[in-house]
Amino acid sequence: EAEALCAMATLKNSNNSPSPVTLYVPNIPDGSVRIIDQSSSTEIASFPIYKVLFCVRGQNGTSEYDCFAFTESYSGTEEFQIHVFSCEIKETVSRILYSFSTAFKRSSKQASDNVKDTIVSSPDSDIFMFTVSLEVKEDDGKGNFSPVPKDREKFYFKVKQGLEKKIVITIKQISNKELAIERCFGMLLSPGRNVKNSDMHLLDMESMGKTPDGNAYVISGLWNPNI
Repeated sequence: EAEALCAMATLKNSNNSPSPVTLYVPNIPDGSVRIIDQSSSTEIASFPIYKVLFCVRGQNGTSEYDCFAFTESYSGTEEFQIHVFSCEIKETVSRILYSFSTAFKRSSKQASDNVKDTIVSSPDSDIFMFTVSLEVKEDDGKGNFSPVPKDREKFYFKVKQGLEKKIVITIKQISNKELAIERCFGMLLSPGRNVKNSDMHLLDMESMGKTPDGNAYVISGLWNPNI
């Protein structure tokens, strides 16, 4: 993430004229990402979306907020390439990240279905178990986010209207050999119950990665309910 954010800052501070491109992001897990030069309509790059390892947006409140980047695994090695983009319209960044999220959500469902089929057909298959916890924090007006109270009997968070919130998800593996988590391509959220997919909002990703002790994977995103 740090390298991607640094690349965005370099892009914004560069005196070179940007190269206008069109980015095609598939909405299916077996599609390809394509980068097209707008001036010549030639294809600059094309690669399967499963090679995308990580997506990140520029930090809120900075000049890089209209930028985003993603990493592409390179030639089956541990090396990767960072692709960095700046959008004329900031809202475009959210739409593009949503497209990535949709493709990988379908990919995850497909993989989950395959796992279920494997478990049914082979009782000796490995089963990996995780615990997932959700925490909601609110802007306390002092530059920090404080946890909101929870009703443990009715299972809901007591949030205040109009305050920016931070959503934190912690994933911890509790059985079997370690199954590494490589990336999170976005968190979708909507208040209420029984909501439709179209009601979901793509949160601005703040951070993701392992805890210092390496025992859990933590993902945090920012949600501004006023937008």
